[in-house]
Amino acid sequence: MREQIIQLDLGDDYHSVRDKIGWAQTERILLVWPDSESPARLLERKLDLKLIHRHASHLGAHLGLITLNPDVADNAADLKIPVFNSIKDSHLVPWRSKLKANQPWLDDRKPLPAPPTYNPAAQPLWSWYIRVPIFLVAVLVPLIPMLFLLPQATVTLTLATQQLSIPLEIRAEPLLAESDAAERLIPSQLLEVSLIGNREAFTTGTTEIATNRAAGEVTFSNLTSQVIRIPAGTAIRTSSDSTALRFVTQQDANLQPRINATDTVPVLAVEAGPIGNVSSGKINRVEGSLASQVAVFNANATAGGEVVSGLAVTEADQQALETELAAELLERGYNDIVAQLPPGQFAIRESAQLTNLTPTFDHFIGEQTDRLSLELQGTVSAQIVDERLAFDVGRDALIEQTANRLVLFEDTVRFSRASDFTYQADGAITFNITAEGTTGPITNRQDIRNQLRGQQLDNAVKQANETYPVILPTQIDLWPAWLGALPVVDRLPWLPWRIQVVVAET
Repeated sequence: MREQIIQLDLGDDYHSVRDKIGWAQTERILLVWPDSESPARLLERKLDLKLIHRHASHLGAHLGLITLNPDVADNAADLKIPVFNSIKDSHLVPWRSKLKANQPWLDDRKPLPAPPTYNPAAQPLWSWYIRVPIFLVAVLVPLIPMLFLLPQATVTLTLATQQLSIPLEIRAEPLLAESDAAERLIPSQLLEVSLIGNREAFTTGTTEIATNRAAGEVTFSNLTSQVIRIPAGTAIRTSSDSTALRFVTQQDANLQPRINATDTVPVLAVEAGPIGNVSSGKINRVEGSLASQVAVFNANATAGGEVVSGLAVTEADQQALETELAAELLERGYNDIVAQLPPGQFAIRESAQLTNLTPTFDHFIGEQTDRLSLELQGTVSAQIVDERLAFDVGRDALIEQTANRLVLFEDTVRFSRASDFTYQADGAITFNITAEGTTGPITNRQDIRNQLRGQQLDNAVKQANETYPVILPTQIDLWPAWLGALPVVDRLPWLPWRIQVVVAET
């Protein structure tokens, strides 16, 4: 049965609804109230509803309402207008509401004149051969269209549905190019980020630190008969060539112009520490151009060179600092990777690796310092898995388990992923998912109408039972009911829109 569905708006009234109905050419008109938090207050006056009902009946259509407004529903019940909760509910049962035509002129008709007197003897015999066929044609011509327009059928199919729940073990491999649903394999990808980190720590090694330089006095002797001036800063040393210790004069020395003229001045060791404490007579060489003109010696030992113990960098200090900073970079890099993943992807913590390390220390091993700083550059990588690929494998598994003549209802498909997984040495990742869904038959009502129209009742029931996976025998109800008792006209309507298909799923 053809129908016109009219969606109402919150601002509609009687006049706008009447305009929307227009000149409908359908057998049913469904007025659908708009969805809102509270029932829409449209056509709440009984008079408005009555006028709309009368207008729809005038157009030859049955009027139905889809509303949750209790006031409108009460008025509709008084006016014998069917009310439904949804459009789908209106298709479950047959309903009618068209008013009978009001023809007051029938009571005011003038009496017909008396029929002429009929005399059978005056009629020739040949006229009967003409009148009887005409009469039969006049009777049968209206009946033939009625065989198409009058019958109505309701076909009820009780179809089976199946709930599927399939646990699957999915393996994600880094070298795989594309998914393999049959083997439950999906590809994973490697994501990298580059990081720089800084960290410092106290040193644990010790070293000797020279704090003071040795000091003493030396005596210069003139080897010529000339006046010789030896400026402050003149370098002198001990006689050993391999381990010579250098000293520097702290003031000028002036030698008289005679041989063996002497002058004594203070000196200071060039190198700090006890190495500059030498015994008497050890300092006996003059460096530079004055070496051939003067002689030098220390009458007394030099003293004052000292060392103290201090903290220094050890190899263990550098290794420990690098290990701590590398662990920090690895964790920070993994968190950065996770933060940039789109929905549906996840990273495996066990697959995170730190590579391309470039450490830069501010002190060398053995260098004196109490704090050691490190700048570490590196690349953090981790395996990324797209769980949507795993869900696609699960969907294929559901389709594979779907029985013959059934299909998977996509709106019922659900997936869940277990939180635990296994990371293997070759980079493969194994985890479990569960795919769930409902399967059932394809229920194209128009195809059912086209397939069963015009068939005899018994043949239609048999064909429906063989074509569709019903769990209960197909039930077909004809209207008028007496059609099912006649051997010739016990057929479903030839017009598909006169067949209503009800599908019940269990």
